[in-house]
Amino acid sequence: MIAGLVTGVLLTLVASLAPPRRARGAAALDGLRGSRSADGIPMLRVISGAVILVVGAGTLVFGALTHNPGRTSTTATALLIGVLLVATVLTGQHVARVNLLDQLDRERPVDIAVPMTAGPLSEQQLTELRALPDILGVQTSGDLPYGVSATIDAAQRLDVQEATKLEESVAKILHVGTDQLGGALLEKAGYVNLLDILLAVVLALLAVAMVVFVLGIASTTSLSVLERCRENSLLRALGLSKRQLGALIRREALVISLVATVVGLVVGWLFGMLGVMSLVVEGMTVRPVVPWGGFLLILAGAVVVAVIASALPVRRATKLNPVEGLARVD
Repeated sequence: MIAGLVTGVLLTLVASLAPPRRARGAAALDGLRGSRSADGIPMLRVISGAVILVVGAGTLVFGALTHNPGRTSTTATALLIGVLLVATVLTGQHVARVNLLDQLDRERPVDIAVPMTAGPLSEQQLTELRALPDILGVQTSGDLPYGVSATIDAAQRLDVQEATKLEESVAKILHVGTDQLGGALLEKAGYVNLLDILLAVVLALLAVAMVVFVLGIASTTSLSVLERCRENSLLRALGLSKRQLGALIRREALVISLVATVVGLVVGWLFGMLGVMSLVVEGMTVRPVVPWGGFLLILAGAVVVAVIASALPVRRATKLNPVEGLARVD
């Protein structure tokens, strides 16, 4: 907040330097007459304006010659960028979580260590431990660490709260205190909590982006309906039903949404993978994984966005009388 405030003040001060300088250079008589002849136009502004004019005119001609649907492509680009950012962070969170927990499992495989002071585990205790929902296995023999009578393997997805409850359940079954239990379960759960916070931020960004996407696609579809009023009316006059016309408009919005979403997901996954690979320490390999659950949720959201955004344009197009639409000249 402080950085934003300071930046805003500095930018305002910098932006306010030029107007007072021009005001000081203007003659009083010119100001009373309303003349701005003393202001002049800086040469840099003239050159930059000419360059921008030429580039803009060239872009306009290119778009006209290639029949580029500028409004549709602009909406799709905005949707693509939003999905790309969300997919990048979502992929980074998922890849970092999976690979980090795998690395911790290799370096510190023991989640919960039962001390020798707890004594040998009875069959009833083993049965109760294995019956706990987040316990994957209990090892009581073989290559055990020094001073440990058993090791317990837990699920990777546990956060700090769930890991604490699991340790309390294990301690209750073993009749020991939680402070007597060892292992890396709480450390792993701490990383899970940290990455879950990042995921919550991504979901919040996705929610805000969905609102923007609905407005953008709704605007594009509405303008498309208005511009093709006579075309839609001609289709109605040739036998197209209201239901078929509505389905045609919804499919157009769906194509815009799905194409931008799929491209954004693919590029976002690549960016997320490259981002995690650039941050890992030496000697740690990154296994490529795809957050299918999150990606499917985004795709479903894109479909919902298209349906919601096309609701009002469909209603407007289907309520228009074909005779009135064909009579329009705009």
